[in-house]
Amino acid sequence: MQIMKVPQWNIDKDKVFHRISCKPSSPGYTVVDQHYQALLKELKKMADPLGIYKYKKRGVEDSNEGIDNCSYVVYCFVSIGKEVSDRIQHYFEIGSYLKATVLDAMADEMLFSISEEVTNHVFSEAKERLHGLTYKIEPGQRDIPLRLQKEIIMKLNEGEENLIEVKITEGFMLDPLKSMTFMYGADKNLPLTLRNHDCGGCSRKNCQFRFFSSKMKLLV
Repeated sequence: MQIMKVPQWNIDKDKVFHRISCKPSSPGYTVVDQHYQALLKELKKMADPLGIYKYKKRGVEDSNEGIDNCSYVVYCFVSIGKEVSDRIQHYFEIGSYLKATVLDAMADEMLFSISEEVTNHVFSEAKERLHGLTYKIEPGQRDIPLRLQKEIIMKLNEGEENLIEVKITEGFMLDPLKSMTFMYGADKNLPLTLRNHDCGGCSRKNCQFRFFSSKMKLLV
């Protein structure tokens, strides 16, 4: 089990503004930018960024279309904590919709950034083990059922006395909302290619994340 607290993190402002369709030429850009700067200070105080992954030998009970030919499975979880989600909800409830929208986009950017850092660490360990990796298996993407989230959390908590304090709703959503699960299959017969989020395999053609496809990089 590898646990990564992320005390140093960055948010790409351009990506955040792209996700809310706000350009320098857009009416109200200055107001949005002022909100962004103020919310960045709030986010630094509220966020509790965490990345966890477990490199585990595949068991007989572990069955998934993407790992059938793999000898190992890597289970991953990332989160920025509950307080951020609560603050977004608060802003919506009091009618501060612009603040809520901007903070929501900032939180998503932060979450995706942490997930890529976890992926880089997984890649490094796979390289040391002389393993290759499957594509990134994300519940809710590529027709992968959301119920897989429950299995990933169970596998990460297995033998760890409920290390991950996250609730799973009846619809298999995570609480805190700004959390994410994913996994990889690993095997010596697979090619070693760093595979982050694959927009090409997603059916959400109008997703604001699509413009910024993941870059292949390794953090060491």
